[in-house]
Amino acid sequence: MSSLQSLILPIAVILALTFAFGTIRRSVRSAPIQGIVFGLVFGGAAIIAMADPVTLGFGVIVDLRTLMVALAIAFSGPLAGAIAVVLAAAFRFYLGGLGAPSGILALFMGYGLGLFWLYSIKPRIKRPALQDTVLGIAISLALFSGFLLPPEVRWTFLFGVAPYVAMSNIIGAIVLGHLFRREVRFQENEQTLDRIASIDPLTGALNRRGTEIRLRDLPAETPPGRAFLYFDIDKFKDVNDIHGHAAGDKALKVVAQRVKGCIREDAILSRLGGDEFAVMLPGVTADEARTVSQRVCDVIRAHELSFQGHVIPLTISVGAHWTSGPSTFEAIREKADRNLLSSKNDGRDRATISFDDTCAGVRLDAVAA
Repeated sequence: MSSLQSLILPIAVILALTFAFGTIRRSVRSAPIQGIVFGLVFGGAAIIAMADPVTLGFGVIVDLRTLMVALAIAFSGPLAGAIAVVLAAAFRFYLGGLGAPSGILALFMGYGLGLFWLYSIKPRIKRPALQDTVLGIAISLALFSGFLLPPEVRWTFLFGVAPYVAMSNIIGAIVLGHLFRREVRFQENEQTLDRIASIDPLTGALNRRGTEIRLRDLPAETPPGRAFLYFDIDKFKDVNDIHGHAAGDKALKVVAQRVKGCIREDAILSRLGGDEFAVMLPGVTADEARTVSQRVCDVIRAHELSFQGHVIPLTISVGAHWTSGPSTFEAIREKADRNLLSSKNDGRDRATISFDDTCAGVRLDAVAA
């Protein structure tokens, strides 16, 4: 029982990792960087575990370092596991003793068994609790590295201590697996709610809130420049009044789909309210901004809307502004809004674009010849 009591500290350390797990997942978005951070954290936990081990003499120590490596693999991937195993193995080598070869071998065996579980066993098991149980059993096979121990302690380890370590591996994998998965589910639910709150349910475009969040994440400058397109559907009120709001809803969806299909993947399409839409184009030249402004007009006009046996022509008016320097969302939108008004006054179904601090917009006639 003393062996099991000596494993309380490393178990407590791993439980503390549950809190670090959620913090890291929230604050580090890049998967590779997240893997590195988790590798360092779990590797550090393995080192702490080795600082208060079960000591059998002759430099032979027993702890839960292999479980920590396995958890790094299970919840962060091979990169995190590799970093954790290298750190743990280096520290075990530093500690030395006759048990060092066996201990280092157990770490690398645990890493290999963790990978085997990740790619070959986990996909075949549906129940998470059973996955974790099998993980604990799998990494406990690394305890057979104890055959490399000196004869004086080999059998004491294999028959006296190893069963407690295997039990701790299984219990630790189940408990921590449950805690980590709960944290993952909580964060996924948060992200889902945020996504729902940021998307316009009718068109699938970002709403005003989602747009502000995305624009806040954009760098201050996106060389060679950025463009903001502000547009609405010409005579949209007539569509609603003549054909009904169902036709108006379909028109909104069709416009969003057509515009989304002719802009780049990194462009930000938004429905700001009513029939008002916007597109932010980061990293574009002035000529590219001009071309896209013309294209969105052309693509809407090219296909009429069919609704309940009626053919409804659709056109849009676009106001756009391009800038090569840093600019706030409100400033660039204000200039695009002025250009949209110019497009309306000039007859609709066209785009007007201005560049940097120019006051007058350049009208792009989008009327079919």
